Amino acid sequence: RLNALKYAVKKYEILRNQTNLREISIGFNKIGDSIISQGNPKEALAYYVKALGLVEELHESQKNQTSLKDVSISYKKIGDVLHALGEEEKAQTYYERCLKGMEELYESQKNQTSLRDVSLIYANMGTVLQAQKKEEEAQNYYEKSLSGMKELHKMQKSIRSLQELANCYNNMGGILWARNLLDEALLFYRKGLECREELHEQQNNDITLRGISISYSYVGD
Repeated sequence: RLNALKYAVKKYEILRNQTNLREISIGFNKIGDSIISQGNPKEALAYYVKALGLVEELHESQKNQTSLKDVSISYKKIGDVLHALGEEEKAQTYYERCLKGMEELYESQKNQTSLRDVSLIYANMGTVLQAQKKEEEAQNYYEKSLSGMKELHKMQKSIRSLQELANCYNNMGGILWARNLLDEALLFYRKGLECREELHEQQNNDITLRGISISYSYVGD
């Protein structure tokens, strides 16, 4: 499948023009995603960088919301790989670029999709800042992420929004624990546990049961 993807993208590149520029970038991203799934982030990074170059070129000429989101997604993919490789400062730079685009999209759209996108990148920012021991800054982004996900879950009441809300509570618990604010950390861990117990009631599978077990290890009950 990967070889077929590479061949298809190569074919598009030969016929390269503005019409298929986006399709080529999507192809590069799919190749990167496939390589990531095989556990080779460094090789995937090269394809994500190629995709970014194309969507940046496209956005320069189009300046619309679709091209802005494509650029922002490319920034995030590169940030994710750099974070996985332990290059936190570089990852932060790309997440910041992604965040700028996602915030602009949210301000203009004010819908559930853009709210979720911006809330997720806030969490990514928190993660790379926490890895750099910038704990107060990380907490600020985790709080923004939690606020957005709480708002989203009120609107959606879905399994996905509940799972993501649980992740936000655990992020808050983790950063407060790192700052030695243990009582406050436990409050957030318990909220995360409540979410995971609700998820298990709805789905009752090994994944949700594992989530509950992890949450219990945090709260110590």
